[in-house]
Amino acid sequence: MKAVLVCKDLMDIVDGTVTCPIGSPNSKAVKAFTNKQRLAHAEIILRLSPSQLPHVHDTNPEAIWDNLHTLHQS
Repeated sequence: MKAVLVCKDLMDIVDGTVTCPIGSPNSKAVKAFTNKQRLAHAEIILRLSPSQLPHVHDTNPEAIWDNLHTLHQS
């Protein structure tokens, strides 16, 4: 899954490297960030097995990633 997020340039949103820019919710930068968050969320959800879906109720892809990492950490 990490490889898919890297290839689609979404990993920086998921790992928290890029944060929401300061500004109006209608600004171009904030809209672009929000769109990338939605895309990352969708990519994660679409690649999970049904048994993992109960662990991804949050809409924030960073929180989902952290939760899944904690659950599957060896």
